[in-house]
Amino acid sequence: MFNISNINFTNGVYGLNGRINGTEVMIMESSAKADNVIRDFEQALSAGMDPNQVIDEVLKNRHYSESDFTDMDINRINRKVESIYKTVNNERRK
Repeated sequence: MFNISNINFTNGVYGLNGRINGTEVMIMESSAKADNVIRDFEQALSAGMDPNQVIDEVLKNRHYSESDFTDMDINRINRKVESIYKTVNNERRK
């Protein structure tokens, strides 16, 4: 993975010269994939699936692998998945 902290998204996927910036496209796609994984995980966990199997199943169903994500996306997925798990578990205890 690589660090994306210095990339400028001001012009969207187009660089200053009006050409598509491949790095920015990849990062935007990675972010969208992370959103899909988070949404799918939340739905699966709410349906009562085992959280230890959910993430692998979600990645498999989406045909994603770890290399499809930036380090920042992986950290975001991990934080959000943990939060979802805690929320669902607390709801089930009530």
